[in-house]
Amino acid sequence: MPFDPGLYLSFIAIATIAIISPGPDTLLILRYTLGSGFRIGLAATLGVQLGLALHGIFAVVGLSIIIKNIPITLQIISILGALYLLLLAIQQLRGVSTRTNLNALAHNKEGVNYRHAVTAAVLTNLLNPKVILLFIALMPSFIAQERGPVFAQFAIFAITMIFINSVFQTTIVFLANKSRKFLTQHIVQKLISILTASIFIAFAILIILDHVMNPNI
Repeated sequence: MPFDPGLYLSFIAIATIAIISPGPDTLLILRYTLGSGFRIGLAATLGVQLGLALHGIFAVVGLSIIIKNIPITLQIISILGALYLLLLAIQQLRGVSTRTNLNALAHNKEGVNYRHAVTAAVLTNLLNPKVILLFIALMPSFIAQERGPVFAQFAIFAITMIFINSVFQTTIVFLANKSRKFLTQHIVQKLISILTASIFIAFAILIILDHVMNPNI
């Protein structure tokens, strides 16, 4: 067996807790599900999983080592992630000010499409330093070198994390879509947009404080 069963179960427990904690990925998926429907929400969910897959590949081929040994790399990624979250917040607030009917976007050629949802989700995930730290700080703690190739163990942990994340976020999309009639009312959408923008801004500030203002973290 290429991994320690006890370590694997511990990893599943910790990874599940980390995944269900609210973050930019989940907020983005909710935004697209409520604004453009079930299929666009699933597209955003797919984008997040693609981002996680890329993180896994980067971890396996050595990017994790580079980031761990050159702290400035993580700070640069942190700044990019914070700026991207601020951009998403601005988009949310602009939507409120223009009073765009988000329901119409799903049928509007100029609105949100599958490619846009997937791309935005991939970028949000790739530029999220919390996810990077999950791969370079959490996963290595569960690697048992005596159990076999580190490559195989990393791959198993990455696939496990993607599976748990897929189940959780697909459930979020399903539940949000079921409540869409209520949640897509204009006043509710305005409140959601303002709340989402505020949370994006809060995450951006926390990222800067945690990974830029304090370089020792």
